[in-house]
Amino acid sequence: MPFVRIDVNQGRTPVELRALSRGIHHAIVADYGIPERDYFHVLTEHPAGQILAQDAGLGFERTPDVVMIQIFTQAGRSQEAKQSMFASITEKLAVIGVAGEDVFIGYVENTAGDWSFGFVGRSTPPVSSASPASSPQGLRPLPATRPAPGRHSGPPCHVVNMSVQTFDST
Repeated sequence: MPFVRIDVNQGRTPVELRALSRGIHHAIVADYGIPERDYFHVLTEHPAGQILAQDAGLGFERTPDVVMIQIFTQAGRSQEAKQSMFASITEKLAVIGVAGEDVFIGYVENTAGDWSFGFVGRSTPPVSSASPASSPQGLRPLPATRPAPGRHSGPPCHVVNMSVQTFDST
């Protein structure tokens, strides 16, 4: 289940923003064989000047159309699989007009223990005799073992590996 953050400068239409997200998602689904519904994206638009993406000595310039992508996923895929997915994302975005030099991908790997879906101590929702509709505003009661606010009872979260890949248009 990759979690994807997409950062762009303001100025794209809602249709263009949706196409960016869908293009990235389709590349990940095709290359990694994940289910279509494993679709967790956060797309953020920034005012001019809030995304800084310079050449860094690679020999090309990025434009204000740069798309910064962070992919968080469980470790275990080969370098070849990652490179294939990077290329697929770049190809999908080229179809909607994003130049290769404007695609910047950060790839962060972690383990299953680094993910939580909001269910304390389990990977599925707790079984409750209380119906959500019977609680105030349709909410389930909190478990009695919930840690105090600001206290995390699970293992520390950390980044295991991070690599960045960019593609030029040649």
